[in-house]
Amino acid sequence: MIASLTPVVRRQLPRDVRRALVTVRREQPARARGGVPETHLLKRRERRLAKFHGKAEREPAGMRLLWGVIEKGVTPSRAAALVERHRAVAAALERLRAVHDGSPPAPCCPRLLEADTAAGRLLFEAFAGVSLSSVSDEAIRGRARARVAAKIARLEIIPAGDWTAQRWDGVSEWQRLGEVWERAGISLPAWTNYLRMYIEATSPDVAAHRDLYAEQVIVLDAEDLCNRWIDWDLAAVAPAGLDLGNFLAHERLVHAAAYKECGQSPVTSWDDIQRAYWNAGGRADAVAIAAWEAATCLRLAGLVLQRGAGDDRVERNPSWLPAPITDPGVAQRLIDDARALTELAAGKVRGARVSPEAR
Repeated sequence: MIASLTPVVRRQLPRDVRRALVTVRREQPARARGGVPETHLLKRRERRLAKFHGKAEREPAGMRLLWGVIEKGVTPSRAAALVERHRAVAAALERLRAVHDGSPPAPCCPRLLEADTAAGRLLFEAFAGVSLSSVSDEAIRGRARARVAAKIARLEIIPAGDWTAQRWDGVSEWQRLGEVWERAGISLPAWTNYLRMYIEATSPDVAAHRDLYAEQVIVLDAEDLCNRWIDWDLAAVAPAGLDLGNFLAHERLVHAAAYKECGQSPVTSWDDIQRAYWNAGGRADAVAIAAWEAATCLRLAGLVLQRGAGDDRVERNPSWLPAPITDPGVAQRLIDDARALTELAAGKVRGARVSPEAR
């Protein structure tokens, strides 16, 4: 592995990483989302693989400290697109950080070390730290959610022209959701028609990560929360509110699957997170956030139902929970949450639409 790197690239690697490549030589199936070695196979689509070269040290509370290099293999055409997207994202984030006097208000992304687009091979430097999904302290997770929301808002101030050329609109998102439910062999409930009309009417206007949830957020310690985000493969210009709604829906899934007795309201439990988002200049209003959260809840519910039906095509989503989720009760809770969020959004539209300027 180390021999495949050019001398210039090799010298750019941190000393610990070079030592890992030379002495450890570990090649384990690992998630490309941070590369934390796991006992199960990597979440994978056809011809998509990743290997982790480095070291993962045990930390208190069962967390793992990661450092090393991630090697990914994709089709050559996808490799070329990922290289272009990664460089555009990294440059835009660097410009945003420079505006704020060196205090990073926006997430960093992993550094692309080497790419062979003809062979479909990419090499990234991995982050030191642990994923937010590994943090069991609810107080830390609560602060982290608010900080993630604030950073989403700051991401949205990046001019769309400085971001990747990829576009993702509401029509594409609803089509993705519909395909999940179709594979599960279940029709979407009739009450989702309002949500579909709202989502499909949205257009891309802000910089977005598009695949943001707890495993994509890297934490070094309780004081350095959420300054590193990984897996920017799907980065695109997307409708405002998509990232925050996606992140909050995944947190609902955690509560539905692992914290069933948390006693949180399905609609109002994220008020502090929304305030952090708006205080940082977030562009989506309460209607948009609720609608995108509801749409993601429905997609996750569809994935749970697919797994319960024994569909081996379904992705390992989310693999960061202790075991695959197949409980129909979890799916039903997500569907109930999605309906409550849809009714909330519809109620705000029928009244006075909540805007970022008049909340």
